[in-house]
Amino acid sequence: MADWTQMGLRTTSELADVLSVARRAFVRAAMHGDEPEVCFEASQASLEASSKAGDLLTESYPGQVLQNRLASAGKLTTQLGCVLGGDPEKIAGSAQWPSAMNAAQVSVSWRDLAPTEGKFRWDLIDAQLAWCRRHRLNVEVGPLIEFRNAALPDWIWLWDGDPDAISGFATDLVRQAVTRYKGKVSFWQVVHRPAGHEILGLGEEDQIRIAARAIQVARQADSSAQLCLG
Repeated sequence: MADWTQMGLRTTSELADVLSVARRAFVRAAMHGDEPEVCFEASQASLEASSKAGDLLTESYPGQVLQNRLASAGKLTTQLGCVLGGDPEKIAGSAQWPSAMNAAQVSVSWRDLAPTEGKFRWDLIDAQLAWCRRHRLNVEVGPLIEFRNAALPDWIWLWDGDPDAISGFATDLVRQAVTRYKGKVSFWQVVHRPAGHEILGLGEEDQIRIAARAIQVARQADSSAQLCLG
């Protein structure tokens, strides 16, 4: 308890009372070791009071620390958001989201953006970006390339085992996306989960080469954007 108060915790009378109950019950249990029923009852009471004290501490301390931080340095610059899955306008309850966050991750997969080989669809990104701009949220887009089955378009499996072809398709997607939204998106998560496991006949080195090439292409398409490898 002393450690908590040294870090700035302001205790309440409720917490003090609960801790007092826990201590008295603990002493009672320790002094009645030869009376099992009394010892058990006191031990249970001490444990219950200690658990309640822990709950009170964890509820009050973070709030007090945040208040002290805000009082000394003003509004925090921390970004708090969520991943958008689909068009937010069509999701029940999305109208309340902006009041609880200041950022959002526009979530689009290779499967979503290129359901057909050589053809791209941007309507999902457009809808999510429009919603974010309307609510003045900071935006991160991606990941564009993710090495997991559910994120890959069905047609890419026709090129299973051909790293050069897969690299070409992946980098074309990155180039098209970053170029289209240049000046509108400042932060891209370009690739996620490279070299996590073999997929599409691609080993770790193949996936790392594709990731490196995708980052290079994104940088060429928009040199001012921040790029992330997840």
